[in-house]
Amino acid sequence: MPANDGTGIVADRAQRGDERAAAISAERGLDWFNLFVANIQTGFGPFVAVYLTTQGWTQTRIGLALSLGTIAAMASQMPAGALVDRISNKAGVAFFSILAFTASALFFACWPTPLFIYLGEALHGFSSCTLGPAIAAMSLMIAGSRALGLRLGRNARFAAIGNGIGAAAMGACGYYLSSRAVFFMTATQALKLLFNGSIGRARTARVGRHHDAGIMMHFDVDCVPAASVAPIKMPIVKWRPVWGRVFSR
Repeated sequence: MPANDGTGIVADRAQRGDERAAAISAERGLDWFNLFVANIQTGFGPFVAVYLTTQGWTQTRIGLALSLGTIAAMASQMPAGALVDRISNKAGVAFFSILAFTASALFFACWPTPLFIYLGEALHGFSSCTLGPAIAAMSLMIAGSRALGLRLGRNARFAAIGNGIGAAAMGACGYYLSSRAVFFMTATQALKLLFNGSIGRARTARVGRHHDAGIMMHFDVDCVPAASVAPIKMPIVKWRPVWGRVFSR
């Protein structure tokens, strides 16, 4: 019996070590994911107006394109949040949102005509609204409900770093190469983000745990409604009980 007890203790410690390693890997993956997302979003900022000016667009047409993107983002808040709630695979939502960013950047770079510019702005606005709740759901899955505030603050920290790096890099790219090259760079960054494994690490981790009345709560990203963890993105939707998978030891 003592030998068996010792073996059980060693196995339990090894399991805890594996869980800790998975937690660190998932947290770092989400850090890089937030950094690159902010980097990509920088490409759709003031560079759009500069680029369209070089393509001979008038101020009225540029204002219309930017307004269309803003209106699409505002109108998509509720539908996009509801769509993310209905889709169980939140990491898949993040993947296709980044893929939409890639398509938008390529629309801008390859076909600077009104149809593709307007389509790119609308696609970017909608996919931005689906990506926010998906990131919040993955953050809850990784950090757990008690540490969610710290995790969201960490997301904002790396997003700010990504914004700064993106602005400097894309500004240099536009100055030394061309304004069109900024959007090729944005598309390249988006593709790099899709295949660097950050989304996969966040998807497979099961490390958002806490003890509550002797029960171990494992929050699965597939079971978390986006509206319950992203009230800022959906201000009309009230907080709802967080769904989770409960496993007792």
